Amino acid sequence: MRRWLPRALLAALLAAALVRALTAASVAAPLPITPDLSKRAYAEIVNQEPQMRRDAALKFGGDPWSADDDFHQREQDAVRGFAGRQNVPIADVARAVDDGMHARWPAAAVPTAQVPPCRPRLMY
Repeated sequence: MRRWLPRALLAALLAAALVRALTAASVAAPLPITPDLSKRAYAEIVNQEPQMRRDAALKFGGDPWSADDDFHQREQDAVRGFAGRQNVPIADVARAVDDGMHARWPAAAVPTAQVPPCRPRLMY
């Protein structure tokens, strides 16, 4: 009795987990971004760029490479946030920002499309 009881409990738990996994509702895939929403995504994210760059420069003063890296993390957070709020794919929002930069879509801020040279720090 003592030998099969733990095994029976484990088998019951595994069976319950399997039933739960098989009957769970799947998450609907987000719809592709529309052209109007693409332009709105571009404007919203690019308009945050000056403040995000200032914050990154303050965090990594004197180290443009690390400041740029920090900016891009902030930009990625903004892209993910927009995609989540609008229920569109993250890749579509990133593509909208890229397309907007290349096509020079109107926005209050002008994005910076350059990368500082890499000069590794001696100490981390």
